[in-house]
Amino acid sequence: MTIGRKPDIIIDMITKYLAKKVVPAGAPDFYRLGDGELLSLIGWAEKWPLERVYDTAFEQVFPTKQLPDAKTDFGVWLMADNPKLPTIVREELIRAFRIHMATGRMDVLRLGVMAARYAKRAMYVGLLLLFLILVF
Repeated sequence: MTIGRKPDIIIDMITKYLAKKVVPAGAPDFYRLGDGELLSLIGWAEKWPLERVYDTAFEQVFPTKQLPDAKTDFGVWLMADNPKLPTIVREELIRAFRIHMATGRMDVLRLGVMAARYAKRAMYVGLLLLFLILVF
């Protein structure tokens, strides 16, 4: 274990605890997520670059003989106007996401979603309080 990794573990433990106690359980609507977003989420959970997630997803669902025909080069796929993954690869990424949800790795993201949802409300309450303090 490296010294630089220990604070990450402590922060993860704190956010997992907060997410389990404060945030209601829920699952994302996978079909509203784009393919690039899904790749990014899995890459974040695995701490992998996007290209490695892309390659691994294809390797999990296609036999070695079919892989060159089925998989486009990552750079070409990423630069396309509307990059789309094959349905079977997308389903593999969704399966990986569900595995990470079951292990608790995605609890940190649930806490972030809740913070983003209530941040605007908290800002308006703060502005109202500031206005009241300045006026009265």
